[in-house]
Order: sequence, then structure tokens, then C-alpha cells
Amino acid sequence: MIRDSWPWRSARRQQDAPPGSLPGRAAPGQRRLGRLAIGVSTVLVGGAIAVPASAAAAGAAAAAPASSAAASAALAAGQHTPLARRVVVIDLDNTHLADMLAMPAVRRWFGQGTLMANDHTDLVPYTHPDYVNEVTGLYDSRTGILSNYQYDGGQGLSFSYWLDKLPGGAPSHLSAPPWQWWNARGYSVGAVGWADIELESTSEVSQYVTVGNGYTAANYLGFAIHRANGKTVFGTPNAPYVMNAHLLADPSQTVGVHTGGWDANFGPDRSLTAAAALLTHGVRVVYDYIRAVHNNPTTGQNMAPGSPAYQANLAHYNTSFAAFFGDLRAHGMTPANTLVVITSDEGDHYMPGGEISTSAPAWFSQVGISTSNLTIDGSAANLVYWPKGTSVPIANLGQMPGWRYLVWGSALRAIHVATSVPADNPQLIQFASPSWYYNYSGSSTAITLGPSYLWNHGTVSRDINSLWVSYVGPGVPRGQTSRTWVDSTGLLPTVQRLVTGTVQSGLDGVAMQPAVAALTGRSGQSARLAALTQAYELLNSPIGSFGRAAMQISSTAAIQPGLRATLMGGLARLVAARTPVAAGLHRLIVAADNGAPIPAGAARRLLAAAGHLQNAIAALAERALLR
Repeated sequence: MIRDSWPWRSARRQQDAPPGSLPGRAAPGQRRLGRLAIGVSTVLVGGAIAVPASAAAAGAAAAAPASSAAASAALAAGQHTPLARRVVVIDLDNTHLADMLAMPAVRRWFGQGTLMANDHTDLVPYTHPDYVNEVTGLYDSRTGILSNYQYDGGQGLSFSYWLDKLPGGAPSHLSAPPWQWWNARGYSVGAVGWADIELESTSEVSQYVTVGNGYTAANYLGFAIHRANGKTVFGTPNAPYVMNAHLLADPSQTVGVHTGGWDANFGPDRSLTAAAALLTHGVRVVYDYIRAVHNNPTTGQNMAPGSPAYQANLAHYNTSFAAFFGDLRAHGMTPANTLVVITSDEGDHYMPGGEISTSAPAWFSQVGISTSNLTIDGSAANLVYWPKGTSVPIANLGQMPGWRYLVWGSALRAIHVATSVPADNPQLIQFASPSWYYNYSGSSTAITLGPSYLWNHGTVSRDINSLWVSYVGPGVPRGQTSRTWVDSTGLLPTVQRLVTGTVQSGLDGVAMQPAVAALTGRSGQSARLAALTQAYELLNSPIGSFGRAAMQISSTAAIQPGLRATLMGGLARLVAARTPVAAGLHRLIVAADNGAPIPAGAARRLLAAAGHLQNAIAALAERALLR
């Protein structure tokens, strides 16, 4: 076990991560990764956790969200900041901020708005759950997407359209399709390569599309328009104005049809051209996926930062973005009327010597854990499933090489990976050190080095979990770089606030306040809202100080059975106590974003309760480390 270098007691500012990014694992640079393996006031009192009723009361007393009408009235009463007429959200797979700042056209564009430079992933940080988090504003526990692979009673699939069913017949997603909120407000939603809101595999196509003459099922993947009238269009063959659009940076080619893997089809010029075509044809909400910067566009292999091929790829991305920004201007879409959001799903850990890997099932057997009743979704994080009543000596996992955290019991709830479907939840997640990868199959405990794998994600590491997001558009402060601590579920409510003036109720995320400050109004309200938001983020985010402490506590408890009852009992009480406090904070924040004033007394009580919870879990984590 490695002591966490992030402090629990405060949100220390983090340095921007080094250049880089990452794809999936089946081959260097591959996006898709699917596999199935074998089959509020709280204090410490005498060493126990005491949670007075005032904490729950503080949460329950928080105001309910204001209505859309209240928000409109607040705006009309003096907040004259215009709202965006349309929005495009562009997500570059596994791309660090330093990569983006190395592109002059992008760097200049960022200067026209607000750059949130201290954003964070969910856990587990993979492409599939991260893109779903951003489009829903929900954590994994409420979407049902815990990794790149979906487990369903021993069966599953990797990446799937939102309305698909799992092999056992259960819904593939626990949350409502994210386009429905926008459709209900008159917006059509377009998707270019964005996970799960377009068709992901040829096996899905026949359920939704009649393949036209001269086309194949593959041609209908990776593109969709969810129209405001409730109808959905799949594939560029059904949107000729997109299929025939000339690439903005290379007019000798057109967008064409989907022909193969995601990396091959969603380079920057093709993706951005498709997004621009949707915007210019009246699709007012567009989600756009772009492949990782560090993948060689010809071979798909990982590239080392600073190498000639890497630099050439950065130049290609810069040219594509410059052409995209120019096309928006040519069509009258400027920061005065159009919101452009650019971000990444997660960072990557750079491994100049290559990736260290070994077999998870082989090591489980080696340390005395039978795999006969286990399902191991192996990678940089082993999601381990076993049937109820199975006895698993988890302390033995301490003998395995390369691990960083063992997360189980109430710690899974602390980091929001325990869904409402118990049979679909892992009993334990073993997070690896950032240069390690656990293969989901194999019988040898040999530890090997893979020199072709230069980038890794899926585990807990600052360079993986640190994100960034740029907002440029009406209502967004210009020339601002903010180090305010936020997480990726805040992307959707921020976009909703800037486009509609209101925020959807029932989300996990909250609007990123520095980006929407012009809509908040009174300075006193703005400061109070900022304080509530910071307290909420650090208390409730999976990678916030509370979540990281919970992982440390559960790791010590896993490998030291003598301390298990004390540590896990204390953790369970703290996680339970967090629920009403986080809910109360969230209600006040959303109500304020929707135009309601913040009650000073309720805000003070909730902030105090959140602070006491943070102090209590930090103290429990320190006790775990001292043993």
C-alpha cells in the first residue's frame, strides 16, 4: 500500500499534469476495452464516530430547488447576461492540458473564456464511465457504468447504446437517456463518436436502422441526432449534409461514413467537421469525441511526448481546431452567441520504460485466493465480483505486487461505485500503481515490461485524475484561469446554466461557479455559493479529500484484520453521515443556480457539518496509517 500524497484535510493546489494521454488496452492506442475475466456535525468520541442529529437536520433543512420560472424572473430582474443559442462539447480522449496549450490556435481560443484547470475524474477513470459522467452529470453509482466493461450476473458488454439491454435482459444504463432533458426544452442533440449516445457496435444496428443499399452496418456507427420531436437518426448515411461535408482542414476529403475503429474514424478534422455541420444545420446541442493526441494517426501506437511524430500530431490537431474556429466565425457563430466547451475524459500516466504487467488471476491463486467463484474485470483497476456468501481472504491481496488501494465495503459507496443493483456491483476494487496493469487472464505470475505501452489510466494517480475544461461563450468570464476544485460531473450543469439559465434537478454534479459567475448576480450570493460548492465537491466527489481518505482506510482494514472492525465501522458511520449533508449542500447550490437566495443559517450549518466530517475522516485515516 502506498501512502496517498494528496492531503485529506485540504484541497491542495495541483500542478498541471505533464503532456500525454491514453487509449484502451487491447492494443496500444485502441479506445475500446471490453473483457470478461474468470469465472453533519461529526466528531471522534473515545475512538468512535458520533454523528449528532444536527448534521442530518442541516441537510434536511436545505431549500428545495427553485423552478425554471424563478430563474427566468431572477435573470429578468437585472441579470442581463445573454445565454448561448447553441453549444458544442468537444472531448479529447486522454489528453492533458499541456498538449492543448502546445496548440497556438487552441491556446488563443482558451483566452477568450474561462479555463478550469483543476477538474477531476470519477472513479474508475476509464473512457466509458467518464464520457457517461460528463453527458449525464451523474456518478457511476447512478448510471450503472463502472468501467469500460459492464458486468451483469457474469455476462456483459463493452460500450453500448443507451437503450440496449444487457445479456440478462436488464437495462444497459440505470439513468434516463441524457438527450431527453434537452429534447423536452426544444433542443435536438447530436453525437459524433460520443460513447453510448450513438450506436457502438454492428450487432446493435439492426435494432434501430435499416441498412441502405450500398452500405454496411458499420457505416451507421458513431453518429446520431436525437431530434427534439423524439425521432433519432443514426449514421451519416442518414445525414447527407454531414456525410458529404468537406473536411475543414483538408477539403479534398469528406466526412464520409464510419469504416472501422474509433481512432481511425474520429481524428480531429473529421470529428470537428461533423460537429460544425450539425451546428450549421440547426442541431443546437452537439457532443463531439476526438481520439487521443498521443496515438499515432497511422499506426495507432502510443507515442512519446516530444518525439517528432508526437509534435507532428499536435500540429495537425492545431490546424484542425484553427479551421473549426474559423468555420464557426464564417457562419456567424461567435463567443457572443455560441458556447464551445473543450475538455478531456481523463489524463494518462506516462511510462517512458513501458508498462509493467502481470496476471491478476495467477496472483490471486498464488496468494491463496481461489478464483473458481470470482469474476475479475482486470486492468489498472481490478473490479472483483463474487457471489453472496463466498468467503474471500482479502488480506492476502496485500501480498500481490503493484497495488495501491483495496476499496471494499462502505468505501465503495464513498467513491460512488455501488449501484442500486447489488448483483451488478463489485465486492472489491484493487487499484494498481499507475505504471502497473493487471491482465484479466493468464496462469503465470511473471512480471513483464511492455515497451509499446507508454500510457496508462484507470487507477488513482494525480496525472490520471487531474482534468481541465475550457468554456468560451456568452456569460463566461474572459481571460480567466481558475484553480477552483471541481469534478467532471459538473460539466453538464455548467452547460445547462449557460445555455438555458437553469440547472436540472437530481444530478450529482453542480455548476462550476467560476464559469457561470456572471449569472449569479449579487456578490454576497456569489461568495456564499462558491463556498458551498467547494465544500460539496471535496466532500462528495470520488477523488475529493473524503473519498481518498475512505480508500486509505479500507486499504489498511483489508490487510490488517485486527483493525478491520474499528476502521470499517467508523468509515461506515461517516459515509452514512455524509449523505444528508451532501444532499443539503446540493439542494442549496441548485436552488441558488436556479435563482433562489441562499439562506445564511442553513449555509453556515451545512458548511460546519461538512468541515466536521472532513476532520473526522482525516483523523480516522491518520489512525489507519499509524498502525
